Amino acid sequence: MGNTLAMEGGLNVLKDSVYYEPIDQSTKMNVNILAVAEGRQNDPVLKKVGALYHTEAVNKYVQEKFGGTKVDVNKPISYLTEAK
Repeated sequence: MGNTLAMEGGLNVLKDSVYYEPIDQSTKMNVNILAVAEGRQNDPVLKKVGALYHTEAVNKYVQEKFGGTKVDVNKPISYLTEAK
């Protein structure tokens, strides 16, 4: 069962599942990416959005809203493209 479906049903995959995958190199392909179009990587508004996404306030909100089921991954794109 996916995390979103579980949450819609009032369940927390960390507490209510029979089994869940630990976070490790094999799960890195499940990372959601904030990306911008080529040529806009230096846009100050987009840079600010990226910086805000990794603030303590956003992290606190995500932890409260998603019950610890989301993890901030602040890595370069090479992290996702490197071999397992």
